[in-house]
Amino acid sequence: MQVNDMDKYVLTGRVKELMMIVMDPELSMPNIPEDVLEEILNPPTDDDGYVHQFYLKEETKFFIELLTGKED
Repeated sequence: MQVNDMDKYVLTGRVKELMMIVMDPELSMPNIPEDVLEEILNPPTDDDGYVHQFYLKEETKFFIELLTGKED
């Protein structure tokens, strides 16, 4: 599923999933640009704590689509 098609609930879950992947010391991660890594670890949220697709950089959306939600 593409990030632009996700609602805030699904996207917030995917961002949390990506955070866990990025922070896992046993996994070898591809080179993720520093600004994208910062956005993954500290995502912009609304007042309720949800991430919306229009808050994210295109590069961050790419990594979310690439590394999460393999069951879709």
